[in-house]
Amino acid sequence: VLMGQRPFSISELSRLAALADSTLQADSARASRLSWAPDAISRLARAGSGSRLTGEASRLFGGGSGQLLVLQSSSPVRQIPFLGLGRSDALISTAAEHRAGLLMEEGVLAVAELGLWMGGGPLAVSASTRERLGADDPFGKRDVFELQTLSARLVLGNAALTIGRDQLHWAQAATGGLVLSANPRPVDQVILSMERPARMPWFLGALGPTRATLFVADMGGSQRFPNTKLSGYKITILPHDRLEIGASVLIQWGGDGAPALSFGETIRDHVPFLDAKGGGAIQVSNKLASLDGRLRLHDRTGLTVYGELAADDLDKGRKLLGMYEDGAQLLGLRLPSFGADGRWDLQVEARRTGLRFYNHHQFQSGLTVDGAIIGDPLGPNALAGGFQLRRGLGSTGGAGELELAVGTERRSYDVWQTHYPPLEFERTEINAAEWRSRMALGLVLRDGAAYSYRARVAGERIANWSGTAGEVRWGVVSEFGMAVRF
Repeated sequence: VLMGQRPFSISELSRLAALADSTLQADSARASRLSWAPDAISRLARAGSGSRLTGEASRLFGGGSGQLLVLQSSSPVRQIPFLGLGRSDALISTAAEHRAGLLMEEGVLAVAELGLWMGGGPLAVSASTRERLGADDPFGKRDVFELQTLSARLVLGNAALTIGRDQLHWAQAATGGLVLSANPRPVDQVILSMERPARMPWFLGALGPTRATLFVADMGGSQRFPNTKLSGYKITILPHDRLEIGASVLIQWGGDGAPALSFGETIRDHVPFLDAKGGGAIQVSNKLASLDGRLRLHDRTGLTVYGELAADDLDKGRKLLGMYEDGAQLLGLRLPSFGADGRWDLQVEARRTGLRFYNHHQFQSGLTVDGAIIGDPLGPNALAGGFQLRRGLGSTGGAGELELAVGTERRSYDVWQTHYPPLEFERTEINAAEWRSRMALGLVLRDGAAYSYRARVAGERIANWSGTAGEVRWGVVSEFGMAVRF
């Protein structure tokens, strides 16, 4: 099982459910300890299955999901300011984190989402819509009705081609990640990927099950250079059933008015540590490279350590210093099944981003889509840490869960200056750092594998708001929702 490339296809979810069920059936001792597992497998199987559309003999299957959500936020929203090292359109909003581009001003917002899919043989199509009513989008007023996703997928053997509006999520955590996360809205793109992990031929088979994905996407008309492209690839291997390792490269390039780039230069720019051309004040692209992985340390509790290292426009002459100043790091620990009944779930995570991570002086929208960072919403030059503790409800833990989450974020407002050549950064002004301390309580209730209901309330204290020493603000974000899968 490879976790670092998502979303999973319908067939992959079905395969994972079957694999989990067979593993559990083969180990009665483990099954007795993991009383919650059958319910979890049932939900996974539900996500990876559909109904025959035109009778028992039909080869067409289909399904879908929907949700209703009410969000309330009194947490202030701000844009990441220019502090001397590149610019960005990114907005800092507690209410918007990891919501697929659902940005909102302070106030109340009602959201309805509906997703449908249909498939037969090698071809499948899917679409989802989002309707919003209430608080405005701080990046710009959106339509009440939005087509969130619309794509067609063709599978031939183990190769899958997806064309349309969809989302990629390259990270070990369920929502987070430094490179591609569930934070921005889906974008129009072409994706070529392996449908399921497979062993490579010859000596490459020693790497274990491998999965590769490459894509080209349009970042939209709101970019500094409208319709800037984002392209990249990721290769993930499983050299041991406890260890997963992944490597990816992303390139932001092109768009109306952007520096010209030939086809050969574009290809060369996708090679790590090689530049197409440019330097100093002129750059033809913005390059991001990352390594991620996870290591399972204990079978009974599922104790897993995961992490990610990323570098933004890493300079060949300052690799080690550049990994710190221009890089980002994430380290996490997951304990998904501990306690006497195995129904406690703990996740602890720490993240850091470098001086100009996600920013750029040429592509001045930064690594964003309509105001949402494509990776971690933490933004540049920041630190964060926190934990989530969950408790499964009901006799097996499948009836729902209680959640407690605590976190702290620090964002720097120091001003810097760039010198070139050689590339050096000089701090020219020291300002108070903004600190956000947050606590959240949540409840999820499930009615079988199809229906779920959730409520969550988060409160935060913001010290030195927007770099102003001594200014304190408070905010509350609450949500109530229900979801169905059919």
